[in-house]
Order: sequence, then C-alpha cells, then structure tokens
Amino acid sequence: MIGATMKTKRTEPHEGSKAQSQRLAAELRREILAGERKAGAKLPTEAELSAQYGLSRPSVREAIAILRSQDLAESRRGSGSYVTAQPRLELRLALPTDSTETVVRMIELRRAVECEATRLAAIRRSTEKLDAMRAASEAVIHAEREGRDGVAEDMLFHRLIAEAADNPYLLQMHEACQSVLLQAMRSTRANERRDPALRDEVHREHRRILLAVSAAEGDWAAGAMAAHLAGAERRLRACAGSIASPASPPFQD
Repeated sequence: MIGATMKTKRTEPHEGSKAQSQRLAAELRREILAGERKAGAKLPTEAELSAQYGLSRPSVREAIAILRSQDLAESRRGSGSYVTAQPRLELRLALPTDSTETVVRMIELRRAVECEATRLAAIRRSTEKLDAMRAASEAVIHAEREGRDGVAEDMLFHRLIAEAADNPYLLQMHEACQSVLLQAMRSTRANERRDPALRDEVHREHRRILLAVSAAEGDWAAGAMAAHLAGAERRLRACAGSIASPASPPFQD
C-alpha cells in the first residue's frame, strides 16, 4: 500500500519531494486507470491527500500537476481537482535506431496494428475514404517521379486505412505510433529507393491492398497488408549492410 510506504519514507532524508510526488502520482494514476476513481469524480483535497499519504502539500500539489500533464486530471477554479471526463492512457515508445533488428521490431508492431486495421477498413470503409486511399497511393508514385521520397504520402495512405477502420482506439494507436513509424518507414524506404524493382514491388503491394479493400474482403485485405509488411522486412534484410540513418536519403516502405 503506497500510503503506508510513503508515511514510513517521509522521514528518510534521501527521498526528496520529487520522488514522493512521482510515487503518489503513480498510485493515483493506477487507481484512475483501474476504474477505482471514476471519470469526472472529484479527487481528495490537498489536505486530505497529504494526511492520507503522509506527504507535504507541495508534494501533493506536484503529484496532481503530473496527473494533469498526463490528461488524467483537471483543475476547476474554486472547486478542486477532478478525474478527466475521458482519461487517456499515454503510450510512450522509444524511437528506433538505424539497426536492422530495431526497424524489424517496428515492422512487427505495424503488423499487429495495421493488419487488423486493414481488415476492418475493408468491411467499414466509405466510398469517399476508398477514393482517398487510391489518391494517396497514386501520390506516392507521383512524389517518386518528382524525385521526392514519398514518405509523407505513404504515411497518409496508411493513416487513411486506420481511419477507414472506424475504430477510434486503433486510430489513436496509429497516431501514438506515428513518429516512430515515420522513422521505420524512412529506414525501409531509403533502401527500396535505390532499386526501381523494389519500388515497383511496393506499388504492387499497395494495389493489392486497395483491391481487397475495394472488394470489401476483410481477410484478404489483412493478408495483403501482412504480405506488404513481410515484403518490407524482406527488402530491409536484403539491404541490411546499407541501412540508412534518418540523415540519409529516406526510402520506401
């Protein structure tokens, strides 16, 4: 129990107020995410939390500030602090390095998220969203013809699939991974950019995904995305001796 632990450690000089605040914030965060403190519920006052956990009021105040920074709590003037109406769980991912295995781990993450998103997109997509996916796929080719890397266009293609899945949690996962996925896509794309045959292979994979989504065949679409990501991993490993760093010319997923 964090309260008992903190009361004991409050008198220990080696544990500063910052550590105490972080421990309290972690406990309150656990309670919120576990549903023990409901969305919209009022949090105990600073005085109550101070007495309950044996902490100074400045330490409690800092703990509440940490919860606010994580979108788990909000302060209302003259009323106190409350659990936010829709608490959010923050997803923090380390950016991949330029090593082959790190980028492969990111492809594995993409496979877990994007294959299901593509399956749902095939079932739920609108005509407008399908048209937008086709336009994004064509934009990748157009960007390459102009000598650009096409990374932004490719990212849009994959984001439109996540949007078409019509699942806000999948979309939020995609958004949380976006900067990390950008790093991984730049790594894989830099290798493919060096070989026109590899670029053509990517375009064929995109067309298969679009064909399956257009046909509203969920399992086929998921398989097409899985094949696309497997191809990205295969192409990456084939060029493992020349993995590009983010400063190198980006390349194709």
